Amino acid sequence: MRMENGNFVRDYFKAEFEEEKKDILETIGKLVAVPSVRDETTAGASSPFGEGIRKAFDEIISFAKGSGLAWKDLDGYALHVEIGEGDEVVGILAHADVVAAGDISFWNTDPFTATVKDGFMYGRGINDDKAAIAGVLHLMKLIKESGWNPKKRIRLIVGGADETAWECMEHYLSKEQEPAAAFSPDCDFPVVNCEKGIIRGVLKGKVRHETGVHSALLDISSEESFDNMLHRIKVKIAGDEMTDPILTHAGFIQSEGALEKTYETGKVQSRNPQRSVNAAFSMQEELRQLYPYDPVVEEVSSFIRKWFPDLPYGDSIGIAHSDEETGRLSMALCHLNLKDGELKAGFDIRYPNGVDEEGLVERLRELAEADGLDLEIVKIRRRLYHSPESELVSKLLDSYESVTGIRPKPVTKGGASYSRALRNCVGFGPTFPGEVPDSHGPNEKIDLQSFFKALEIYFEAILRLGSG
Repeated sequence: MRMENGNFVRDYFKAEFEEEKKDILETIGKLVAVPSVRDETTAGASSPFGEGIRKAFDEIISFAKGSGLAWKDLDGYALHVEIGEGDEVVGILAHADVVAAGDISFWNTDPFTATVKDGFMYGRGINDDKAAIAGVLHLMKLIKESGWNPKKRIRLIVGGADETAWECMEHYLSKEQEPAAAFSPDCDFPVVNCEKGIIRGVLKGKVRHETGVHSALLDISSEESFDNMLHRIKVKIAGDEMTDPILTHAGFIQSEGALEKTYETGKVQSRNPQRSVNAAFSMQEELRQLYPYDPVVEEVSSFIRKWFPDLPYGDSIGIAHSDEETGRLSMALCHLNLKDGELKAGFDIRYPNGVDEEGLVERLRELAEADGLDLEIVKIRRRLYHSPESELVSKLLDSYESVTGIRPKPVTKGGASYSRALRNCVGFGPTFPGEVPDSHGPNEKIDLQSFFKALEIYFEAILRLGSG
């Protein structure tokens, strides 16, 4: 029976949803049980990202078959499950791959057993994005059972490489029609209509004086990662604890014929550097006090103070920018190393509306050249932005309001969700304001009450977007 409006299907949903919740949790459990971490050592013709991700895809396909839902496997890169008809596609974009569980000793439950405790459900990938995948599959099943046939094709698209290089969506879009509009449950509520642009790069240069000869400074080391602002850095100084009591008092310890100290600050993601201070800034402050006339210490310290001061907004190098709607540009120092006289610093810039990306990169090159540095750009992701007045954002906000009774403003994030894979897509849940799901850490979780509310919102969004 074809319905011209959503009233009947809403009544059906209200009558059936409570009973469906138990089955939804069971489907979540099946997906969480699959350690779908990318592993190319087990890759094959139909599993380009490894057996784990292939098994997660097979679980989704098994559900679709059992529920009478149309589906298509795109060579193991991605798949979709679909209801409705018509030329236009509305997408719900999620991913089945997960990050590794890490040190199991930090987990309170088995990361690959979905465990309910105190109103939460725990498991690796449960928030990012396996619970949402399971929930949307059941919503599609309920809609099909109700007899309502959307005027547009509602397509759950599931990729297999969100956590790595996104080849999944490149392959998918080379084979399939891109959705005219989409949302991704890989983010936050209410609606994330702007994700700042990302520029990651490395500055390299030789210090002018020889370390260990004209200077007591031997080397500086830190983990070469861009995920977090630099929060842990180790410095090695020529000397020993017997002849340098001042350094010993300052916390330096003997190590391999030299003195070393590790500086630590609060760990924050590189997209939020304003929440802490980079550890190199703290390091250089103390080194300048201990070695006020050391030329290498002064050179390294000047570099840090100019490029990566305590306020991470780019003011010190003249690239600061602020937009009333989408916030401020930020520039995080992610790693800093000095070895054999070569200085390397990795950084992460997040830029809002109003910044010319190409102009910003060119300005960085000019600044680096003026300081005798080489600049290597290692990653660029263009800014995502959709007007708050756009049809997509408006309908999603309507859906949110219909369930919560709250009409919020859309928000800007510094992170990069799966939404960027499509041209007309925004982040839309499942995390509500104030919730901390620990998506990439130990004890990843969902609040079950919030999760089922999110599914009610997604149901309304499907009705509004699928009705034309």
